Amino acid sequence: MTPIHDQLSPFVLDGAFDYPGYLLASSGMVLYGALRGNTLYVATWSPGTSGSNDHFIFVTDQLLPAATANAPWAKTGKSQSPPASHSSPARA
Repeated sequence: MTPIHDQLSPFVLDGAFDYPGYLLASSGMVLYGALRGNTLYVATWSPGTSGSNDHFIFVTDQLLPAATANAPWAKTGKSQSPPASHSSPARA
């Protein structure tokens, strides 16, 4: 029998949300996520092309007790993920 994730089409990384059923949260900021085989799909809305806002989504299995680590990529603020988990963001 073929695993169900092999029967599904791959995620399309084109800047649009793949499917409304992937919505995980929408209180304040929307967050979409799904797992297909060993591929994790995570998305949120675009900050647009004006202004100084960025959106970073950290996926990690390690958290600090509080947001005490400096934010990566020369941003202000603090992060709750350890600095070692701040690597380059994935690109489509």
